[in-house]
Amino acid sequence: MKIPLTPEVVAKFKDFLVNPSKYGCTYKPLHEAFIVGDHYEPQDKLFDAYIDYIQKPLPKVIFYIIMQEEFPELRGSDEWDEVQKDGKVKHRIGNLGYKLKMIGGAQ
Repeated sequence: MKIPLTPEVVAKFKDFLVNPSKYGCTYKPLHEAFIVGDHYEPQDKLFDAYIDYIQKPLPKVIFYIIMQEEFPELRGSDEWDEVQKDGKVKHRIGNLGYKLKMIGGAQ
Protein backbone atom coordinates (compact mmCIF):
# COMPACT_ATOMS: atom_id res chain seq x y z
CA MET A 1 0.00 0.00 0.00
CA LYS A 2 1.39 3.36 -1.03
CA ILE A 3 0.61 6.44 1.02
CA PRO A 4 1.12 9.79 -0.72
CA LEU A 5 3.57 12.05 1.07
CA THR A 6 1.58 15.27 1.06
CA PRO A 7 1.32 18.00 3.71
CA GLU A 8 -2.26 16.87 4.40
CA VAL A 9 -1.21 13.25 5.02
CA VAL A 10 1.63 14.32 7.31
CA ALA A 11 -0.75 16.63 9.21
CA LYS A 12 -3.27 13.80 9.70
CA PHE A 13 -0.60 11.40 11.02
CA LYS A 14 0.75 14.18 13.25
CA ASP A 15 -2.70 14.78 14.71
CA PHE A 16 -3.01 11.01 15.27
CA LEU A 17 0.26 10.97 17.27
CA VAL A 18 -0.22 14.26 19.12
CA ASN A 19 -3.92 13.71 19.98
CA PRO A 20 -4.41 9.93 20.19
CA SER A 21 -7.46 10.11 22.48
CA LYS A 22 -9.28 12.01 19.71
CA TYR A 23 -9.08 8.77 17.68
CA GLY A 24 -9.95 6.41 20.55
CA CYS A 25 -6.34 5.35 21.21
CA THR A 26 -5.13 4.82 24.76
CA TYR A 27 -1.41 5.45 24.29
CA LYS A 28 0.18 8.71 25.43
CA PRO A 29 0.52 11.72 23.10
CA LEU A 30 3.91 11.97 21.38
CA HIS A 31 5.28 14.60 23.78
CA GLU A 32 4.35 12.45 26.78
CA ALA A 33 5.98 9.30 25.38
CA PHE A 34 9.49 10.79 25.35
CA ILE A 35 11.67 12.67 27.82
CA VAL A 36 15.02 14.37 27.34
CA GLY A 37 17.81 11.81 27.54
CA ASP A 38 21.49 11.87 28.40
CA HIS A 39 22.66 11.21 24.84
CA TYR A 40 21.37 11.31 21.28
CA GLU A 41 19.44 8.17 20.40
CA PRO A 42 19.47 7.19 16.71
CA GLN A 43 16.13 8.07 15.15
CA ASP A 44 15.60 4.53 13.83
CA LYS A 45 15.84 3.17 17.41
CA LEU A 46 13.34 5.78 18.61
CA PHE A 47 11.04 4.79 15.76
CA ASP A 48 11.26 1.08 16.65
CA ALA A 49 10.61 1.80 20.35
CA TYR A 50 7.65 4.04 19.51
CA ILE A 51 6.09 1.48 17.15
CA ASP A 52 6.50 -1.19 19.84
CA TYR A 53 4.72 1.16 22.21
CA ILE A 54 1.75 2.25 20.07
CA GLN A 55 1.31 -1.10 18.28
CA LYS A 56 0.06 0.68 15.15
CA PRO A 57 1.51 0.89 11.64
CA LEU A 58 3.30 4.14 10.90
CA PRO A 59 5.51 4.93 7.90
CA LYS A 60 9.05 5.62 9.09
CA VAL A 61 9.45 8.70 6.90
CA ILE A 62 6.26 10.20 8.39
CA PHE A 63 7.63 9.60 11.91
CA TYR A 64 10.91 11.29 10.96
CA ILE A 65 9.11 14.34 9.55
CA ILE A 66 6.90 14.66 12.62
CA MET A 67 9.84 14.27 15.02
CA GLN A 68 11.71 17.01 13.12
CA GLU A 69 8.69 19.30 13.50
CA GLU A 70 7.98 18.47 17.15
CA PHE A 71 11.52 18.20 18.59
CA PRO A 72 13.82 20.36 16.41
CA GLU A 73 15.83 21.65 19.37
CA LEU A 74 16.66 18.08 20.47
CA ARG A 75 17.93 16.86 17.09
CA GLY A 76 21.64 16.28 16.67
CA SER A 77 24.37 13.78 17.34
CA ASP A 78 26.74 12.95 20.17
CA GLU A 79 30.20 14.41 19.70
CA TRP A 80 33.41 13.66 21.57
CA ASP A 81 37.15 13.94 21.26
CA GLU A 82 39.16 10.74 21.18
CA VAL A 83 42.86 10.75 22.03
CA GLN A 84 44.63 8.33 19.72
CA LYS A 85 47.72 6.28 20.56
CA ASP A 86 49.95 8.84 18.86
CA GLY A 87 48.54 11.58 21.14
CA LYS A 88 46.53 13.27 18.41
CA VAL A 89 42.95 14.19 19.18
CA LYS A 90 40.34 13.04 16.70
CA HIS A 91 36.87 14.57 16.87
CA ARG A 92 34.12 11.95 16.59
CA ILE A 93 30.47 12.35 15.75
CA GLY A 94 27.83 9.73 16.60
CA ASN A 95 24.59 8.76 14.94
CA LEU A 96 22.03 11.37 13.97
CA GLY A 97 19.07 11.27 16.30
CA TYR A 98 17.33 13.02 19.17
CA LYS A 99 18.35 13.66 22.75
CA LEU A 100 15.28 11.70 23.82
CA LYS A 101 14.34 8.42 25.40
CA MET A 102 11.04 6.64 25.87
CA ILE A 103 9.35 7.25 29.21
CA GLY A 104 9.37 4.14 31.39
CA GLY A 105 5.60 3.60 31.27
CA ALA A 106 5.58 4.06 27.52
CA GLN A 107 7.97 1.20 26.82
